[in-house]
Amino acid sequence: PGMVPSTHALQVDKPPVIDGILDDPCWEKADTITDFYQRNPRMGEPATFPVIIRIVYDPHTIYIGFEIHSGDPSGLVSTVLQRDGAVNSGDDHFAFRFDTFHDHRDLYYFYINPKGTRLDGHAIDEGVTSDNNWDGVWKVKTSLMSDGWAGEIAIPLYNFRFGEADNATWGFGCIVYVSATQENVSWPDMRRQSRKPSLFGHITGLNGLEKKNPFTVIPYVIQGSQFGRYGKTVSDTPAWKPVSDTWEKDIGLDIRYRPASFIETNLTLNPDFATIEADQFLFNLTLNELQYPEKRPFFTEGQSKFDTPIQLLYTRRIGLGDDEVIAGGKIHGRIGSYDFGVMDALTGDGFDPENNYLALRLKRDILRSSTVGLFAVGKNDVSSSMEQRNSALGLDLNLQFSSAARLIGQIAVSDRPETGGDGFAGQMNFQYSDKLFNPSDNISFSVGLQDAADDFDIGEIGYFGRTSLDRRGARTSLGYRYWIKRGGINRIMLTNSAWYYRDHEWDIRVQDGVSAGFTLETLSLIAPGFLVEKSYYYLTDTAANYDNSQRTVFVQFGPYPRVRGKVSYRTGDNFGSSIRFIDTEIMVKPSYKMRLTGNFSRLESDPFGSAVKSSTNTIARVGFNYLFTTDVYWRFFVQSDSADKLYLVNTLLRYEFNSGSTFYLSYKETKDDILDNFKTSDRQLLAKFSYRLNL
Repeated sequence: PGMVPSTHALQVDKPPVIDGILDDPCWEKADTITDFYQRNPRMGEPATFPVIIRIVYDPHTIYIGFEIHSGDPSGLVSTVLQRDGAVNSGDDHFAFRFDTFHDHRDLYYFYINPKGTRLDGHAIDEGVTSDNNWDGVWKVKTSLMSDGWAGEIAIPLYNFRFGEADNATWGFGCIVYVSATQENVSWPDMRRQSRKPSLFGHITGLNGLEKKNPFTVIPYVIQGSQFGRYGKTVSDTPAWKPVSDTWEKDIGLDIRYRPASFIETNLTLNPDFATIEADQFLFNLTLNELQYPEKRPFFTEGQSKFDTPIQLLYTRRIGLGDDEVIAGGKIHGRIGSYDFGVMDALTGDGFDPENNYLALRLKRDILRSSTVGLFAVGKNDVSSSMEQRNSALGLDLNLQFSSAARLIGQIAVSDRPETGGDGFAGQMNFQYSDKLFNPSDNISFSVGLQDAADDFDIGEIGYFGRTSLDRRGARTSLGYRYWIKRGGINRIMLTNSAWYYRDHEWDIRVQDGVSAGFTLETLSLIAPGFLVEKSYYYLTDTAANYDNSQRTVFVQFGPYPRVRGKVSYRTGDNFGSSIRFIDTEIMVKPSYKMRLTGNFSRLESDPFGSAVKSSTNTIARVGFNYLFTTDVYWRFFVQSDSADKLYLVNTLLRYEFNSGSTFYLSYKETKDDILDNFKTSDRQLLAKFSYRLNL
């Protein structure tokens, strides 16, 4: 390998004005980054359009200016309007990463689309484990040019943990994606491994960086009401009865303290999650429990520290129903070769504690870019006898052989007296992804082994799909992507997977199957495809077995500047029933600031050899998003579930009037038709004000 590409950051006394136009004198004096190379479709070849990046800084903030001369700005796609939305999935975007310790292990990543919508996060293990829920405080302004778009970014240094040496060097890499041509380019030439800090370039000349504002206090106050609600009577003939209106007043506090640039602590008292968007209604065509993403800020902060191959901690189990979170604390960071994290959360009804959740994480760097880790997690009942309810201990390994190959695995034991005591599970997975015959192509391969005892149970602290399933076996997958770029065809994608599991005695066939898929994408971004799958399941607890055979056809189109969508149709046998399942989604952007979304799913099911009648269930969702400015955002959605006879309305106005300080106005309403008579079972109007104080 030759010299690592680098750029010298210019220290300035007068920082640029963040208005999206690079006309400040400091930009003229700064070094430029211009040597971009394709990641797709022609890996390793120079970019077909000019990109110019500049970096300046002062003791408290780092600034990035960029110009992307990708062509007519009317063809830019910027459909995502909400902070931390999927900016990196179809929209034109500029992305960059910092390796602030310059140790080739951790990184912070940032994405921006032409509208100025932001996505950010933190990743560990050489970019393998990502945490999109990390939210930095930073400012972005973008502007359109005659042949593309540009922007200015200001990121305060208190967002980062970093080394405090003079004349410091940070790892730095950046990416530009152009939706019209699907060209993806990077600096430096990182090929497809853009998340590996060891492949980054360098920012040099960073002197006198100060960690200003290490202590942050975010108090909140909330005022609201629940009104116009009905509840069901408990009797032989249930009926609706009015529920008394209530007024809500509440206060709470979040504290973040960074005693050193490499350690961060978080404390929350009486956290409020009323402004979190409700979960989307979903169909479940598997035997596994549905898994929902964590959206609550306290749990998302530093979440990647607690991620392991076997998900021993699933924070969505904390604070369910009336068992609300009373208080919580975290400390996480990095000291030398060690990553660590501690989390504790106390839950209960009101301020009466009932359960305590504790998680301890320690991970050590080994070899050039690998890690070994220890993780312990437990839930205790503190309301009576302090009896331990559920706990687990795991040892995990992440071996990076090269930029294309890695091996990850974990062994774990669980303890849950209520369901039988101790249990064991282990899994190992080898993954490989690299070019095959042509640098523009890509092949990916994985093989995984798993061994799980029937009494391995983390049902109150973690997620393991089905908590009780005695199995040992293997799963393999193979994928191949081939870029054509001629004859009207853009690329083709092939996927295949197979799995086989038996019980521990190796005398019962528990689960096996095979699937294969094909997708063809045209140059006009229309992609038809199909997926076929045949699988077998034996349920040891009921002695039932199922032969499933399913076929799915689909077509997706876009993303285009104004619309994108997907339609799929699945039919076949599914766990004792013949099913027909249609699933559609569409996004329409009538104007630069407005986005409409729609989802419609319908499942028809006919049980085999049963007196049970055929059933039909429909789930529909319509959403509306409007961005008044980059700081004022309104979202609205309504969704329905015909089987549960539920209808949900949720709307939120969010105004970030200062960096990290916000005002919310939230309205939620649930209508229930379970008694064949529409009534509002829940209605809530809340106003929330939080203010960020940097001390």
